[in-house]
Amino acid sequence: MVGCVLVLGIVVIYKWQAPSVASGSCKATGFVYNADQTPAVGLQAVKLSYVPSGLTNAPAVQVATTSPDGHFSFDCSRIPPEAFPIHLRADHTGQLIESEDALLFADNAEVNLYFPLRAVSNHYRLNQSIVRVSSAQLLRSNYVPLTNNANPVRPATNLVVTVPKNARISKETISRLRLSQ
Repeated sequence: MVGCVLVLGIVVIYKWQAPSVASGSCKATGFVYNADQTPAVGLQAVKLSYVPSGLTNAPAVQVATTSPDGHFSFDCSRIPPEAFPIHLRADHTGQLIESEDALLFADNAEVNLYFPLRAVSNHYRLNQSIVRVSSAQLLRSNYVPLTNNANPVRPATNLVVTVPKNARISKETISRLRLSQ
């Protein structure tokens, strides 16, 4: 009996271990702001999720929810490498806004999202569909557009790389951008 419990305990501990550091570490933190107010105010209870850019009609996978001051944090190294680049989606009371550009996160990215509540509400009143906005409008700062797919330069820490919609980017390029150290 004791031997069975010990084996079961070892199996549980083995399965529980975190992914290896070789897969890369990536933590994204930031705030979701109400873009309609000046100065911007954090929005609480905004659900953040991602949609893999290569799959049409793929379901969104939730990665974080904002705190009362609008702050969020998630471990983007837990997003499968084959999902990158991704589209980031924010859900505020059932109204969705999504990045038009695909995104890659640098290590310890600071991601501040600006949610235009009035524009999204007006869009939903008329269309009942997801609002897609450019990363320049959604992020406003802390991002770098990918301009050279063939020879990408590793972005500085605290940045998000935006991949234009019409760009084709190889898995090797994505892995070079995501490798830590």
